[in-house]
Amino acid sequence: MSVVSQWCALPQERKQALFLLRNTKAPFDSTAGLNGFKKDDFKDLRLLLKELKDFAPFVIENQTEGEENKDESKETYNTKTFKYENDFDFNGILYWLGTEKGKVTNWTNPNDSKIVTVKASSGLTGGSTSTMIGRSWVSSYSKNEPMSWMEIDFGTVQIKGTHYSLRHGYNVADAYLMNWRLEGQGQHSEEWEVIRRHKNETTLKCQGRTGSWKLDTNVFYSKFRVIQYAGNNRPDNYLCLSGFEIYGTVKY
Repeated sequence: MSVVSQWCALPQERKQALFLLRNTKAPFDSTAGLNGFKKDDFKDLRLLLKELKDFAPFVIENQTEGEENKDESKETYNTKTFKYENDFDFNGILYWLGTEKGKVTNWTNPNDSKIVTVKASSGLTGGSTSTMIGRSWVSSYSKNEPMSWMEIDFGTVQIKGTHYSLRHGYNVADAYLMNWRLEGQGQHSEEWEVIRRHKNETTLKCQGRTGSWKLDTNVFYSKFRVIQYAGNNRPDNYLCLSGFEIYGTVKY
């Protein structure tokens, strides 16, 4: 068998041992351990290493280093696409998560089941953090504080959005969102990026009214927040929200 054929036939752990031995200054007959390998581990490899050093040293370096780093540099994900049809239909990502990724038929609010984490900038005057991403209208709103926001952390699920939907969360056709931003944060980032900005929007101008908007982004985010940067229609600073849904491509 040729030297290269012998190299190719070696198990990965033997290639690693040879690579370590090739790059150490310890003599071949050293009795000292080498990164957890003992002298006896090299007994049947020393001659092969001597031949390889003269014949094709690049084979050891390139093949072993490449094999060592191959899996580290390549992350694999499952992907799935969710297409918007109607406001709060059954095609959204939060609906999918609330049905255990389609495994069950009954929807459970994913904030209640700890699949996502919903936060608000202040304690809520009506409703709860879960009702802010609910699927039915309830009275759900923040305290009257400037720059109020609601945030959803999807954990390891990353989303490249195409559409998102909101539902007004006040018990009359009043205090509806007019000026807000949808922002996103990457999985390994601490910076919020503006995905879409709304100014003097009147879509949510009724009790329980819903609205949906297109998103133009090629970025995957794991956190989203709705932040009211100016007053609602009154104007005051109550953030009234009893529904959120998002569509697009997920990596998980």
